[in-house]
Amino acid sequence: MKKEWLSAFLLSLFIVVTTLTVSACSTSNRAGKNAGNPDARQSVTPLSAETEQNPGETQPQQDKKTLHQIVVQRDNDRFTLKVTPGQKPYGLVSDIQNLRWIALRGGLGIENIAEGHDHLEIIRQSEKNEVKSKGLWIRLYYETYKPEQGMNDFGHKDIIVYAAPRNPNDAFLGIQNTDDQTKWSLFSLPGYGPWLKKEIDILLRLATGL
Repeated sequence: MKKEWLSAFLLSLFIVVTTLTVSACSTSNRAGKNAGNPDARQSVTPLSAETEQNPGETQPQQDKKTLHQIVVQRDNDRFTLKVTPGQKPYGLVSDIQNLRWIALRGGLGIENIAEGHDHLEIIRQSEKNEVKSKGLWIRLYYETYKPEQGMNDFGHKDIIVYAAPRNPNDAFLGIQNTDDQTKWSLFSLPGYGPWLKKEIDILLRLATGL
């Protein structure tokens, strides 16, 4: 009886060991085939178009504030820069849009001011082809921008930033009205005069080499 029981136990053990060995060999063979087959590796970890992008990249959204021209005056020289569709924006342009956003919501000491003769005169000069006096300003020519209903934004036409006529340490921001383009909202930018000069120098260097 003991010999029969022992024989049955050894037979069962042999069957189990044989089964495990065959299974392990089969798995190893499949892995070896996949290792030499690029298509098999890709099928294990498929990559979609989204996961192939760098983690820090984001899809650019369409800019509804269409900028088509930049005009800059530095001292007695005036420069006109055309903007092509899809062109990467200059840093100063992005900064001016940020200033517009802040000015319309308040902060950083930026305040709305009453329209004055000196300020309106600078805007009028920016609309003329001839240069009659020195100045430091940049005007961004936009298509009329009106945000869609529900958007947390304000419409505008052109935007101008210029050094204060009587104090070059300060600057002003002007936002053209969309409905009545003879009207501008003006905001003081205390201490922004030196910043504006440096940024205009950088812009002209990049755009014209001067």
